[in-house]
Amino acid sequence: MELLCLCSSPNIRGVSCGLAQYLYDRMKAVSQSAALYHTHGLHLSPCKACMRCKNTGICVLDDDLRLILNQFAKADTVILAAPVYAADINVDMKVFLERSHSLIPPNMGPFPSPGNKLEKNLILVLSQGSPPEYHEEIPEKYKQYFRALGVMNQQTVRACNVPSNSDFSPNNYLEEIGVCDRLISVMSQGGREIQ
Repeated sequence: MELLCLCSSPNIRGVSCGLAQYLYDRMKAVSQSAALYHTHGLHLSPCKACMRCKNTGICVLDDDLRLILNQFAKADTVILAAPVYAADINVDMKVFLERSHSLIPPNMGPFPSPGNKLEKNLILVLSQGSPPEYHEEIPEKYKQYFRALGVMNQQTVRACNVPSNSDFSPNNYLEEIGVCDRLISVMSQGGREIQ
């Protein structure tokens, strides 16, 4: 398994990053290769909508995200972790998603790019200060887009009612850790789970 983990929170000791790190540490043991990135401190340029990637097959912007996009294309399993700000994922994760458009060939619609591994597994880790009934649409909102990137199995871990700027402590998130442990088991058996 090729594993990629991308954490977009500016608080690298925060809850979304902590849950992603928990997943990553346990899944990398069974991975052929594994990479973890924190967007905080990286140079990330937003998509310029130049569409040159549709001719070149890669994003032409030369920044830290280029390597991450290349690894995303090769990955079997991806962990994306983001805090929820203003009713959506934070801006660094949005920049990654907008730039990942470069991996979708022109006129491909909902089908994955030939350069992307098919049947990707994705675990989306979200943390939010609000209760669980808020923002529950976010994972579903991105599902079709992830499918165009080769994601055929999307799972979500949500931590709700998270105090602002709090650091991750596994003892405070036992329910979410339980979800992570179940997903680790599912992913180690091929990634499919009856929903």
